[in-house]
Amino acid sequence: MLTWNIRHGLGNDGRVDLDRIAAVIASTGAEIVALQEVDRGWARSGGIHQGAALAESLGLHHAFGPNLIRPDEGYGMPASYGNAILSAFPLAGCNNEPLPARHSSERRGLLTATVVHPHAGSMRVACTHLHWGTDTRPEDSITERRDQVEAILASLPPDDVPTILMGDFNATSDSPNLRHSASPASSTPGAPYMGTRQDSRFLSMSPRARSTACSSAQASRSRPPTCW
Repeated sequence: MLTWNIRHGLGNDGRVDLDRIAAVIASTGAEIVALQEVDRGWARSGGIHQGAALAESLGLHHAFGPNLIRPDEGYGMPASYGNAILSAFPLAGCNNEPLPARHSSERRGLLTATVVHPHAGSMRVACTHLHWGTDTRPEDSITERRDQVEAILASLPPDDVPTILMGDFNATSDSPNLRHSASPASSTPGAPYMGTRQDSRFLSMSPRARSTACSSAQASRSRPPTCW
């Protein structure tokens, strides 16, 4: 499994190159992938449906959850931006729910899908990207993320289906916003060298998992992907 904020494929060299994103994902061998900041129909990324393009390139199934939607930029569809799930196994019951945004102008969402594994049965995968806080006071940012985490936990059905929650939580592993996540849970930082900007990825699932940082070279200006 892998989770990665790809920042619409914008690399450290200032180029948008989705092939590099695909190459990094392929190099990890991940069979379930959660991506954040994925474009569809935006001029800045060539107007393509990035989730569908990555899925086709990698031979995977995909689901896309648009959260920020703008007028058509000339590609025959509204320009949208959000989360995506890629899977080596079929996806069913895909759903995208908006998260609370009382203090922020940027909409956030929770994309969920059921992965149908031929041998292990069904597994629920959820992908999200929580509020960062550039347009709000620090105390409002904390409240916003808390409200979003509570909404996520409330939206996940209390059943026996194993659930994986992955994404960019914009918080450190000891954040109070994350302490009441689903149990049993593993909350792991995406990389030990992220610096002061809190742009981490976390996993909350049953059973537990361990994480390692994967090399992403120039592929994305965001932090490296986290792999399990």
